[in-house]
Order: sequence, then C-alpha cells, then structure tokens
Amino acid sequence: MRPVRRRMLRAGPVAVLAALALLVGGLPAAAKPADEVPAAPAAKPTAKAEVRQAVKHDRSPKLRDISGKRAGSERGSAKASVRPARSLERAAVNPSAKEGSDQVQRGFTASRVPEFTATFEGVGNVAGVLPPDTNGDVGPNHYVQMVNLHYAVYDKSGTKLLGPLPTNSLWAGFGGPCETRTAPYHNSGPVVLYDEAADRWMLTQFSLPGGSIGMHQCIAISQTGDPTGAFYRYDFLYHQTRQNDSAKLGIWPDAYYMSANEFTPNVIGGVGAGAVAFEREKMLAGQPARMVYFHLDPEFAGMLPSDVEGQAPPPGAPNPFIKFNDDASGILPTDRLLMWDFHVDWADPAESTFGNDLAPSRSMETAPFDSNLCFYSRGCIPQQGTTARLDAVADRLMYRAAYRNFGDHASIVLNHAVDVGGDHAGVRWYELRSTTPTDWAIHQQGTYAPDAENRWMASAAMDVSGNIAMGYSASSSTSYPSIRVAGRLAGDPLGQLGQSERTLIAGTGAQTHNPGLWGGYSSMSVDPTDGCTFWFTSEYLAQTSDAGWQTRIGAMKFPNCTAGPWGGVTGKVTKAGGVAIAGATVRVGGGGSGTITDDQGGYKLTLPAGQHEVTASAYGYASKTATVTVPDGGAVTANFTLDAVPSRKVSGVVKDGSGHGWPLYARIDVAGKPGGPVFTDPATGAYSVDLPQGEHGLTVKAMYRSYQQATTQVTVGDSNQVRNFDLAVETTCNAAGYKSSYSEPVLSEQFESGDTPAGWSVVNTTPNGGWVFTDPRNHGNLTGGTGKYAIADTDYNGPGKLMDTALITPAIDLSAVPAPLLRFNSDYRHFSFNGFAEVDVSVDGGTTWTNVAHWTSTRPFQRLEEISVPQAAGKSNVRIRFRYQATPWGLWWELDNVSIVNRPCNPIPGGLVVGRVLDGNTGTGLNRATVTSVDQPAEKAETGPTPDDANLGDGFYWMFSTLTGNHPFTGARRKYQSATSTVDVAADRATRADFTLKAGRLTLTPPSVESSPTPG
Repeated sequence: MRPVRRRMLRAGPVAVLAALALLVGGLPAAAKPADEVPAAPAAKPTAKAEVRQAVKHDRSPKLRDISGKRAGSERGSAKASVRPARSLERAAVNPSAKEGSDQVQRGFTASRVPEFTATFEGVGNVAGVLPPDTNGDVGPNHYVQMVNLHYAVYDKSGTKLLGPLPTNSLWAGFGGPCETRTAPYHNSGPVVLYDEAADRWMLTQFSLPGGSIGMHQCIAISQTGDPTGAFYRYDFLYHQTRQNDSAKLGIWPDAYYMSANEFTPNVIGGVGAGAVAFEREKMLAGQPARMVYFHLDPEFAGMLPSDVEGQAPPPGAPNPFIKFNDDASGILPTDRLLMWDFHVDWADPAESTFGNDLAPSRSMETAPFDSNLCFYSRGCIPQQGTTARLDAVADRLMYRAAYRNFGDHASIVLNHAVDVGGDHAGVRWYELRSTTPTDWAIHQQGTYAPDAENRWMASAAMDVSGNIAMGYSASSSTSYPSIRVAGRLAGDPLGQLGQSERTLIAGTGAQTHNPGLWGGYSSMSVDPTDGCTFWFTSEYLAQTSDAGWQTRIGAMKFPNCTAGPWGGVTGKVTKAGGVAIAGATVRVGGGGSGTITDDQGGYKLTLPAGQHEVTASAYGYASKTATVTVPDGGAVTANFTLDAVPSRKVSGVVKDGSGHGWPLYARIDVAGKPGGPVFTDPATGAYSVDLPQGEHGLTVKAMYRSYQQATTQVTVGDSNQVRNFDLAVETTCNAAGYKSSYSEPVLSEQFESGDTPAGWSVVNTTPNGGWVFTDPRNHGNLTGGTGKYAIADTDYNGPGKLMDTALITPAIDLSAVPAPLLRFNSDYRHFSFNGFAEVDVSVDGGTTWTNVAHWTSTRPFQRLEEISVPQAAGKSNVRIRFRYQATPWGLWWELDNVSIVNRPCNPIPGGLVVGRVLDGNTGTGLNRATVTSVDQPAEKAETGPTPDDANLGDGFYWMFSTLTGNHPFTGARRKYQSATSTVDVAADRATRADFTLKAGRLTLTPPSVESSPTPG
C-alpha cells in the first residue's frame, strides 16, 4: 500500500491530507458486511444510459466450412506487439499506507490439489505477437481457446477439431472493422464464454480503427451448442472516440455484460470506464440487437462484470460489477472492494441504471493489501537466466468474477496480484456471498504466497460443492515461468487455500521481450456437465526467446465434489403442422434461466433435478407452460405446439409537432417484435405494421436530429387501428428549421454583495459549512463570470468534514413564461467518492423537488450551463436548488450569473427536401454524395446508408430549405457527373427529389505525332 510515484491523478498536500483525514480503523477478524454507500437523492438522476443498435448483424456459414486464413497469415511484430492492456491511472490518496499485505498464507499444506485428468497443448504464438490474452471455456463436449490473434476448438481429450484460425476469420465475408482490421493494435482482446443456460458459445474481440469508423466490439454467438458450426455475428459501435480497452465479458440471464477501460489515441492516461449490456435474447435468435452503455470516470476503471456458472441468479437480479480500491493509489483511503448493480431494462433501455447514479452501490472493506508491485511497471517479475522481467498487471482484478448460485446463497470468486513485501508477488483472492441479490459481503479472503516464488496472473472459480480452484503463473530468479493450480475444499479453514499447488506444466524458458508483457489474463472455468471439473489455461515458454510463448490447457476435479441432482430438459417448439419456430424463448420459472430455440425449433436446458415450470413463447403466438420433473442424471422431453395469435394492421403518420407539422422519417420499434424496426416513408411520414392481438410497446424516434421520442402502449383487438404521432423538438432547439430566442431575465443574480442575496437561502445538511459568497481560498472566479461568485469548497473545510449544502433561489413567478431556461456560469471540480453537483427544481415553493441536472465528474473552466425546465412553465411558485455533496478535500463548485429566461423554440419559414442519389448505371444508392441548394449554397446535405430500412435504399438525404417554391438543387459525387433539378419546395412539407448521376467523363488528350517519310 505504499504511495504511487507515477501518473497520479491528483498529487500534492490536498491529496495527502485527504488520506490522513479519512483513514478507517482495522478490519475485524470476522467477515465484515458491505457498507452501503450513502443514497443518492430521491430525485431521478440524469446519468442516462446511451442506447445503440448493432451496426450490423448476420448469420455466418459453419466455421468448419469457412476457408479462413491459416495460422501465421495474420502475423504481427512481437517487437510492436498487439495492443497490450494500457495501465490504469492511479491517484495518491494515502501516502502513509504501509507496504505489504496482511492475511498472507505462508508455507504449503500437506494436502495437494488432485492430479490433472487432462492436459494438452493450446494455441501458440503463431501470429508473432504478445501478450497472448489467453482464455478459454468448456462446454458439454468441447473446449474453446482464444489468444491473440487466433482461436481453436478441441474435444475434451485434446484432439483439435478446428484451427488455429485467425480470429477475424469468424467474420469472413462480414465486412467492416470486425473482418478487415488486423494487428497491430486492432482485433485483439479476445474472450470466449460458454452460455450454459442457452447451450451457446460467445466469441468476441474489440476492433479499434478509430477516426470516422470509431471503436467497435465484435461478438459472435453460436447458433447451436457446436462451436464449429454457424454463428450469429454482430458489430457494435462502442464509441466514436473512446477505446474499449481490456474488454471483459460476463454471461447473465438478461444480457451479456461487459466492462472496458477507456482511452483515446495519442493521449496519455485514461478517459473513463465503460459498462455495457448487450441484448442477449435477441442475439441468441440472430435478431437486431441493442447495447446499453454507461460512461464512468477514469477512477472507476478496472471493473469486472460477474459471469454466471451453473444455476441462474434469482429472477431480476442485477449483474454485480466489481473493482478493488487500494488505499495508496485509489479513490478511498482504505482498502476496499467496490460493487455496482447493473439493472438493464430492455422495455425502456434509457431507464437502465448502473450503481448509485454511477457511484458504487456498495463498498466492502478488506484486510489491508498492497497492489503496488514495482510501481506498476511493465517489468517486475524475475525469471531464471535473464535480467528481463515480466508485467505483474497488478492494477486491476484478474478475469473472471465467477458467480455461482447455491439456492440459499450465491458466491462470487475473484482475485488480483499484490505485493507481500519487497515486490514479491502473491495472489489475493476473495469469496463474496449474498443471500439476496444485493446484500453482498466478503465471506472470506486471503493472500497466497507460500514461498519465495512470485505468483500472479491468476483466475479462480468455484464448483457445485463450494470448492475453489485457482490457477496462476509462477516465476522467480531461479525458476522459469510455469503454470500452477492451488485450491481449497469447502471445509478448509476460511481464508486458506488448504490444497497446495500442483504444476500443470513447468516452463523451461524465459521471455526476453522488453517490455515484459505477460498474460493479460488467464482463465479458470467449471465443466457444465458435472459442475465439478475445473479447466484452466494460461501461457508458458518451452525455450528462452523474445516472444515464443505457448499455452497449456488442463483439467482436474476435487474428489469430494458431487454433481448433485442435475438433469436436462430437451424438446422442440413448433406451430400447427409441426413447423419449427426458430428463435422462440424457453424459460424456467418466473424469469429465471432460459434459452432460444435453434433453426429446427430445438432447445436444451440443464436444471437441478426436481419439478420445474417451463414456458415456451414466441412473438405472434400464445405462450404455453408445462410442468416437468427433471430426473437426476437424465433428461425429460417437453415439446410445445404454439397457437398463432390473429394479427391486425396498425398504421398512421409520424409528423413534426412543434409548428412545422411536416412528415418525419422515423423509426418505430415494437417491443419483442422480430425482424427489426418499422420505418415511415420520408416523404409522407406514413407507416403500417401487422401486430398480433394483445399489448405492444411502441417507441417512435425521428431519424432527424433533436426530436423527442414517443413511447406508448398499443392494444390490438379485433379490428385495424390508426395511431398517429406528433413528435416535439427537443428543448435544446437544435432541430432543423427551428431557432430559439432569449427574453429578458425573469431572475438574475451576480452574487456581488459578498453575502447571501436577498430572498436566497443556504441550507447545510451537515454542520461543516456550505455555500459562501467570498473567496476564502483565493481561487478567483473560474466560471467565466467576473467579480464575486458563490462557492461550496470542501478543500477550505479541511480534514474529516463531509459537506452537503444547498443554495436555493427565492420564489419565482413563471406563470407568463412558457419555455423557461436556467442559465449560469459554473466551475465544478470533482475529486470525491460518491460526491456530486446537481440542480433541482420545485414548482410548489420548495416542498418537493425534481432533479434536472446531476454531475459526478469534473465540469471545469468557464462553463455556461443551460438547462431547460419545462416542468416550471406557467408555474407561479418556482424555486431552483443548487446542491453540492463531497467528501473532505473533494474540491469545489463555483457559480455565477444565475438567470432564468424564456427561450421559445420558433419555426423558421421553409420546408424539407428528401430523397436519394442514385448511380445512373446500376440504380443503386450512392452514399457520401452531396445535395446543394443552388440559390442558397450553405444549405446542403450528404447522403448516407439506411441499413435497417428494407424499403429505403442507401443514398438517402434530407435537408431543410429556407427557400420555398421552385429552386434548383444539385446532386454531386466524386467521379460522377453532377445533376441539377428544379424542386418545388413546399412550406411545412417534405418534398421528394431524387438525383441520378451518370459516371464521369473520361477525357483524353492525344499526343501530337510527327513523321518524316523515308526517301527512296
């Protein structure tokens, strides 16, 4: 826990004092329950999820039939490496923290883990890159391993069934960055997981081309339980500029969850952490799928999602994301585990939540540990026969956070590398337990360092009997890097690995590459067929070389493990006449584990022996439920024949609802409907869709910028119905054809008196001061305003003083203000665990409050904030509250020039022009062509693709024209002849105008030729 001497987020006396002020007493001997993080305000937070559709998806051929590039065809340069996981930012919080770790297990026990029942060679460094990022998983009949930049499929005896093949061959014929971008720095970070409940495989990697293409996560889901068969392939745009580095995934009933450490190209230091949920149910059926994304501060990088093995979590349980906090280099002054609950809501994805408004849901104090191995350098772990050292990767949890549900409780097993003294690496491990989905606490913890060897790069899991196995790398100045496994039986003393290590394979060579990139991660998993057999894979070297790593795969089982009463349910889901229903959902109980039927309507579930209710459902069919009794060690068949539900037509028009009234090109998503969204006609706004009788959730979103979306329920009965939608422009007034204006202020305050302004009030929830109107620490006005200002400053408070303070305006009469806008200059500096700055509005004089802005990250330097408060429109007793909460030394919030004005969003005279630009030879749409108003050249548009709209081809454009009536417009694209047409633009309407461009003319200038006759 010594202080970090490199890349501090915030150094200096403020951080030092913060650590001294907040040090917490020692951990009791008994397991300590999680400390609940102080609750966020009751008002709804504004930390909203970002929701995105997959850029593209398709079905692959069977992998065994794909003629992918063979091993070695994707060679990189070991000198350059593939993209290694970038180091996380570390901030000095407690420089006086002692070095070394507590609860260290020294010495070996008499018992050892059992002999390995299988051991065979995995994929080696056929691509010439490092680190390998070795990982794998086991299914009923296969073991699948992924490394950079290849994958392979084995049977359980070690026979290679497929590969090694380049990972991007998974996307052969798919196109885009998933297929075409290769090493270095692209198409790495592989992860493979077996989805036990669905009997499917997930293989994934990131692709980081950047620029206009952005950063991508590529995910492939097997269509059956055969990993050599066909896959559903997906390309998700993670973010345009933030790299999804070190992406780690976990399987959960409601989503595939992922964490990522975010960086941007050519910038030193992280820019954030990402938490993502991918729409598992849709992906299992090969349907259009969404992702829900949260962006967090860099201080929260290094998280892992939980990954379920065995019995499903309780229905509705959130996925726990976890990271550790080292008091010497983290965000809290004591060593802790931090946990976030990720609740995804696919019915309304924007309402999904992550943690306590992005802060952790809970915090668990650990025994003291020190993660600072060699100051987090890339060269730390010694090896025999060389001065080259290896990366300990001690700045994050190691993959996976393995979850197992035992019925009366659930457990998560996880680990990370620590310094047990003098840069000697040991493995710190934990078992967390809960009896409800959210009452997590540390059940046991320990640090394994039985001798002078360094142990790191570990992965741990738990079997159905509660035994733990942990595999890791081991090395020292007198031994080569080797692969070993230790463990504990459920009855061993808490905090002890009572089963001493056994070597899976002893290395006989060292890695001399500098930097010493090692592992990235390894993988321990449990065989789903018995819930007992552990499978581990990691890297080693057979001979000393620059980067000649190899991998090994091994399996072992504790003799006390019994699979317990488990069995299976298999069957088919069909419609009348026995026709298979592909993509039907088969679920156990009320929202528990489930799977999706394959193309033949077949499904397979593994369940505890006993009685279960199994429900089959499919869109457009009435669901059916059967009660089945699952035999121990056997299987029961449950077939379902579903009856089709009659359908009726729902149609209507989507148009602008803020003044122009023109038709809108819009996307209509019907909850649960396969086949993707429905789109309106851009020229008319009309749509039509057949929906089965019953309740349906519709979400309507304009394809033009800055319109509010509409969400509604539609009940389909015995007849067709018409549902029209008028979409309002957003209060930011950035929609085309609209312009805002500002009135004189209804409220205006510059804080020049140096005291609380008349009618204003300061309410301090804590007795440690709050908003003031002087400059006690001489910060100066950093808001962009001038003169005096308001400030809430925890740095001025000193040590040990939490601040929670509110600055409240006088009552404001907005009865004559239809579009109120709050404006103020601001400088918000954030360095506070669970701190925030927020703005609330009350329309009843301060009795109740509604949150309108909530910030948990720094927003500094001369910011003009503008916040629409439509709920206050027409109200006569309005108050605004500026609330600030921070831990000691959590920096400050400055405010100046607070005003409320009326900002109406007014339509500008004009109309829309919509259409396509086509290739004159092929008739296909041309993307990246331009359409320009000849009489108003500043008004132009660029054509683009429409991948999800089957009725509208590529080359689509739309634009707002301030000129109505007959005017010329020109369509143009490089290497084509331009085309100009006169368009009769109708006011407040959408006028269609297509342009067909002929191929460009080729002009040749023949050279002059001179000749002279030959005499004779």
